[in-house]
Amino acid sequence: MGWECTDFQRDELYEQVWTEAVSKVAKQYGISDVGLRKICVSLEVPLPPRGYWAKLAAGQRVKKPPLRPTKGPTTHRSSRYSVPRDELFDARYREGIETDSPHRPAVPSVPLRTSLEDCLPLTKRIAKRLEGRGRDSREWPLCDGAGLMWVESSSANSLRAVLLLNLLLESLVAAGYPISTNAKTDSRAFVSILDFKFSFKVRERSRREAIPLTREQRQGNEKLGFNRHSQLYEYYPTGEFDIAATEPDGGYELAKIGDGRTASVESKVVAFIDRLRELVIRRRVQAEINAERRVVAEAKAAEDLRQAEMRRKALERLKKVEEWATKLERANRLRNLADRVQAEKLSSNDGVIDAGWIRRAADWLDPTVVRRWDEVDGIRDETVE
Repeated sequence: MGWECTDFQRDELYEQVWTEAVSKVAKQYGISDVGLRKICVSLEVPLPPRGYWAKLAAGQRVKKPPLRPTKGPTTHRSSRYSVPRDELFDARYREGIETDSPHRPAVPSVPLRTSLEDCLPLTKRIAKRLEGRGRDSREWPLCDGAGLMWVESSSANSLRAVLLLNLLLESLVAAGYPISTNAKTDSRAFVSILDFKFSFKVRERSRREAIPLTREQRQGNEKLGFNRHSQLYEYYPTGEFDIAATEPDGGYELAKIGDGRTASVESKVVAFIDRLRELVIRRRVQAEINAERRVVAEAKAAEDLRQAEMRRKALERLKKVEEWATKLERANRLRNLADRVQAEKLSSNDGVIDAGWIRRAADWLDPTVVRRWDEVDGIRDETVE
């Protein structure tokens, strides 16, 4: 695994996109349909118009444009990095899902409330907080705090925001997942799924439009050489919402659903709850594998230290042996000299150094012989034990 290159041939791509839908061809290449369309445009490959496949399915004849000659490129190379798959994790995760399947509660379909009257107490408190002074960066009502959940929306759509959160919470309660709203702690309210705590964030999408700077502001920026008057924006509500799962003390979005072109966010709640349970299983499996790998890594590190210590001691012993070898070599040279001195009856001018003196020095140097040399070590005191 790693970097993978895919070559697109113009004529082959033309036949493929006119044989199957672009989305299906894109899946074969492992890219998005938007990415494949861009490649077709760069290679000047004509694409089927909107409604082409529906007309074919209805038995209508639709004209297929020819692939005209081009002076541009006829091939395109796309590179992407593929993350290596963790086969151990995949196997353990599948096992975890299968083990959990008999115990997974069914999530009933709960109707969306039309008013706050029948909503959960937590939802009512959140609706009350939205009427306060809390504002987000868009100057829209914001609810957040201990024992609550994060909700931000325009004033016009705040009721729908609260009702969407209530729908999610009621669905969780109906499936048997408890809600904790202890306001005595600093944490947000949360729902426990397999002992993992989830809080939720409901946020309305907005449409942003820049507020033009006045002539005086533009001239002031040009005169100063920097933007003293920064660009401001006006935010308009869209009525479209996202619901994200977070940890009670964090803001990172662990999972998310939202209004789409073909399905509203409320229609995705049941599947979202199932995804959250699978997310917990995924995190558990990953935590177990990480713990096992840490144990293996620690054992390997300990073994590496042991091997390094053994190597250090072995090198110290080798150094000692090399010193012994040097001394033995010197001792043997002295013995050879002593034999020659004795054979030729030589001695120093003062008569001290003779064959016997040289042999005593050789024995003292020799690491294989334990011998004192009184002239160097001093005369042993026989009275001292």
